[in-house]
Amino acid sequence: MLLLGAPSPAVSATNLLYNVVASPAGAGAFLRRGAVDGLLLRGLLLGVLPGMVVGVGLRSTWLADAGAFAWPAAVVLGGLGSRLVREGLRPARPTTVRDDLPAAGRLAVVGVAAGLVGGIYGIGGAAVAVPWLVGVERLPVSRVAGAALMVTFVSSCVGLATFVGSAALDVDRATAPDWGGGVALGAGGLLGAAAGASLQDRVPVALLRLVIGGAAIAAGIRMVTTS
Repeated sequence: MLLLGAPSPAVSATNLLYNVVASPAGAGAFLRRGAVDGLLLRGLLLGVLPGMVVGVGLRSTWLADAGAFAWPAAVVLGGLGSRLVREGLRPARPTTVRDDLPAAGRLAVVGVAAGLVGGIYGIGGAAVAVPWLVGVERLPVSRVAGAALMVTFVSSCVGLATFVGSAALDVDRATAPDWGGGVALGAGGLLGAAAGASLQDRVPVALLRLVIGGAAIAAGIRMVTTS
């Protein structure tokens, strides 16, 4: 929107297209290493997928400009991100992580919220779920990363298909993605995702928390400034 002048209604669909192109390389790398937590993945998808469909529907109708959701979403992401950044800046202080997963119902609720926001803003289901799982549920980044990439890919496929179908059916302000722009951006993201997946085990946990927290804060700021 800011640099390329993309029209607002098409941004969400185009960003989901970017996720569809960019995320398979990283997700495949985790799958080959057996580093995708199947239980976590299924628990999140149970909520993310219906939440994504509802979010796309809201984005295409009542929230075509998404301005009404900008500040609440930014507050959530900013709060989670700030917590992760604060912990990342205090690496000497031991951080307790949990070995067990949250209850399936709790994961599904987190998934619904993540899918809803992801469908509205086109950011994929993991953008909200990961800061929550790491910062609040205390799951280790190494356990969350692979499942998060899979959630991003699967939920983005569902969200993109919903956008395309809604646009074909001429549902209110539903808009198909910018296919050329989304694929071009995704090609660069494909390389970045593969590189990030290969480096994940070698990066200190404190730095990962800083990166994830910073990304969450940046996403919140972006929602406010582009709404």
